[in-house]
Amino acid sequence: NKCPVLSFPFKKGIKTWHDSSPSLDRILPELGYIKDNVQIISMLANKIMSNATPDQVMAVAKHYKKVTEEKNAA
Repeated sequence: NKCPVLSFPFKKGIKTWHDSSPSLDRILPELGYIKDNVQIISMLANKIMSNATPDQVMAVAKHYKKVTEEKNAA
């Protein structure tokens, strides 16, 4: 019930998306939206590279380093 990247609770908007809304994300984009290659993260984490503070960018970078290393090891 919370974003695994930024650690805040998911909050669903009514007829609109919010930064805290859950969002489906591809771990390795080239694999597409397939089972075991998607995760639910916040909308903010999904768009963080275009509009974020340095601390938020670092949180996303650390998370993606971990999941891509795990994915490549499998």
